[in-house]
Amino acid sequence: MSADFSPERFWALSPEDRVQRCRQMALVADQLAANASDTVRADYLAIARQWRELADDMESLIHASG
Repeated sequence: MSADFSPERFWALSPEDRVQRCRQMALVADQLAANASDTVRADYLAIARQWRELADDMESLIHASG
């Protein structure tokens, strides 16, 4: 799993694939947090949480519109 992120590629994905990509990015941030120093661990965990929140919000919009 790669932490590489391209906005152009992201927006080219289907909405469902965007949700999946956000969840993948959250997992990458979790992995980085697991190996991070104490000074940045909380930051990586916050980033992971934000990716999950974005995925959840997008998923809610998909279900609301479909």
